[in-house]
Amino acid sequence: MESICENIVQTYIRVIKLMIPMKHPIKPVASYHEFTDFIDAKEIETVLELGSRDGLDAIWLSCIFDAVVYAWECHPGLKESMVSMTKHFENVHFVDKAVWSEETTIDFHIVTNGNVGASSCFEVDDSNHFDLEQTKITVDAIRLDDWANKNNVDSIDLLAMDLQGAELEALKGAGDLLNTVKYIITEGALKPHYKGAPHIDEITNYLKGYGFKIVADNIVSADSLEADFLFQKI
Repeated sequence: MESICENIVQTYIRVIKLMIPMKHPIKPVASYHEFTDFIDAKEIETVLELGSRDGLDAIWLSCIFDAVVYAWECHPGLKESMVSMTKHFENVHFVDKAVWSEETTIDFHIVTNGNVGASSCFEVDDSNHFDLEQTKITVDAIRLDDWANKNNVDSIDLLAMDLQGAELEALKGAGDLLNTVKYIITEGALKPHYKGAPHIDEITNYLKGYGFKIVADNIVSADSLEADFLFQKI
């Protein structure tokens, strides 16, 4: 089984390396590809991806922007796949921590009956996501600015977040590091479906204080629970 998984990894690597130079890249699982036309690739040297799942989107971001990517994923069940994927790309670095507004230990609710990417530090609101079952564990969480200081990361050009409700906590933990960020791609709730998670308006208002505004989104309809948003520092 291990050799089969390794063959799959190697096949993916060959495909993505072939297609990027041809300007026909495969699309990531997340919606990052929907916003690349709004981003000046020449400005992107360092990327933080928070909530990387299996590392595939981090690889895509690294190839598209020819950038160093720090891929964060705190789900312990995804660590093996993250390591298996990212070890083949010297510009992609795995961080196995949760991101928060302080260094602490937080609850993390793992989805056990479906989309593992919907796991969150918040409990599901049954009125919207009644079909998801969660198991609670605890994970270590750190501030982004503390991590950056310890790892000699002076600036972040693109911040990409798929955090299932933890976006505002992550931004608060970035501190002055946000002053160096040029673009932010984030998922945001239009109708929060995790208990205690912020509405996209809260995220927008917070980022206004750092000079960001929304320049694109992929809202499908007025009934959408969530969407993805591109913020740019103006």
